[in-house]
Amino acid sequence: MPDIGPLVYTLLCIGLLTNGLAQPPADMPSFRPPVNHAMRLSGTFGELRTGHFHAGLDIKSEKGTWGDPVFSVDDGYIARIVVSPSGFGKALYINHPQSGLTTVYGHLQEFDAPLQSYVYAAQKDQESFALDLTLPKEKFPVKKGDKIALMGSTGFSFGPHLHFEVRKTLSEERINPALHHLRLEDHQEPTLTGLTLYHLDHQLIEYRREEFPSSELHSDDTLSTDAWRIGLGIEAFDPHNAGRNKNGIYSATIKLDSDTIYHFSMDSMSVKDGLYFNAQVDYERMVSDGSKIYRCYRLPTDQSSIHRLSYRDGIIPLYRDRVQKVTASISDLSGNKINQSFFIRRAEKVSPIDRPVYQYHIKAGIPDTIRSSYLEVIWPANALYQDCYLQYSSGPSSAPGVYSAQYRLDRDRLPLFHPLQLKIRPFPFPDSLRNKLTIVQVDIDGKQRNRPAKWIGSWLGCSISRLGTYQVVADTIPPTIDLISKRSSDQSERLEFTISDNLPGPGGLKFNASLNDRWVLAEYDLKRDRVTCQINRSEWEKGSYQFKLLVEDTVGNVSEYEYRLHFK
Repeated sequence: MPDIGPLVYTLLCIGLLTNGLAQPPADMPSFRPPVNHAMRLSGTFGELRTGHFHAGLDIKSEKGTWGDPVFSVDDGYIARIVVSPSGFGKALYINHPQSGLTTVYGHLQEFDAPLQSYVYAAQKDQESFALDLTLPKEKFPVKKGDKIALMGSTGFSFGPHLHFEVRKTLSEERINPALHHLRLEDHQEPTLTGLTLYHLDHQLIEYRREEFPSSELHSDDTLSTDAWRIGLGIEAFDPHNAGRNKNGIYSATIKLDSDTIYHFSMDSMSVKDGLYFNAQVDYERMVSDGSKIYRCYRLPTDQSSIHRLSYRDGIIPLYRDRVQKVTASISDLSGNKINQSFFIRRAEKVSPIDRPVYQYHIKAGIPDTIRSSYLEVIWPANALYQDCYLQYSSGPSSAPGVYSAQYRLDRDRLPLFHPLQLKIRPFPFPDSLRNKLTIVQVDIDGKQRNRPAKWIGSWLGCSISRLGTYQVVADTIPPTIDLISKRSSDQSERLEFTISDNLPGPGGLKFNASLNDRWVLAEYDLKRDRVTCQINRSEWEKGSYQFKLLVEDTVGNVSEYEYRLHFK
């Protein structure tokens, strides 16, 4: 925004910050809760998750078990049904035409009976566990309070809960569900655990940092900082009345003396906002140790609207002969607030910037290419949030089945805004291995993760969304299949397997279950590497049947498991 001056800007801040941003707008519909029990949260709107903002509320089950009923919060119709081995798992999308909103219900155990029958018929018709169905509005109309499903833990979920979202139907802008009168009683203030001072160069690129646990900072402390300018990072959580979950915060405000220089509140976020997630967190700390640190200043390329107010992009200039007061305020939707203040000045002498040795300077906004006889890395113009001082090296790998050098494109410390195109020309290999070669990323602990590649002439190519170490390997090992449970009853046969692969890919494994070569439904839980097949006896004649489970990895290696079943 233009430099309008601190006085005018402060008046603007006062108007916005006291205008009830946490209050539901007058025209916002009042939803009934999606559950009948008192709502307790294991995740909040806008919470920092790995790679994305959490776009809804995670509502705990009443007793920590599956099966709590889930209800439509308003009149509407079921517009979409999704079944997936990851993500939201089993999910419903309900359009509410009167308000122009859509509500999302994720990680469901099962749908209500008419929906469950419809989904099962579609799965049989498509011979697929995974579905994404778009429905006409007359197919499944719902009323406010109608039971639509049971709470579960399907998809990428690690405990029974309901993921609940509110979106604008046309734009898909996410809205904080708590603004729809779905408030929780909360009398406890948020917790601030730490502050980070990022030393920034003239391009706002961090070159050094200081980290302070909140317990080590006091309101009368004066920090003498070896930098010309800094940005502030905060690590905080919202306990919600002494709950065990460290949920994300609703709002943060940074003041420099009496001027508000930065503010965000998690009221809503657009699809575009999500693209800039990694520009608003301490990415390096998040990937290295899971820390969730909010970056309370704006990077030059960050065009998201999450920063509600940002005077001079939240950057704090430092002066040798002038002490300034910095105050960080964290608040929740109930108005509970915590403040942390300290004083800061520039050190008598500022050390020169001392960057680690690097091989390439990749500039944000400018396309670039790293090219050698066996490697090509294509950087699109929008690949970076900031300039990248890339540390690059290559070397041999002594591991068996490797058909290239090991290329170290720095490490996973700098986020990419858009993927890079990576091409590697393999060393000579037998023709029999051509369709078995793939590109893998090698983690710091040596674990390899498949990045499915395609042949481009004599090169293998793939997209990569993270910096790190890459190489070409031959994958000749088929997936493993283990039967871990078999249960029989008068109504059904239930078989449960674990399936895994030596080089796991991002989307899991392909699979197919059949009975005498006729497709049968098998449910895939990617997070646990589980495939479960429940065969209803009523759908089959009495007799003997050959059950078969086929599992295939990304390069076509196939494993097969067979089992004889007898229906009497």
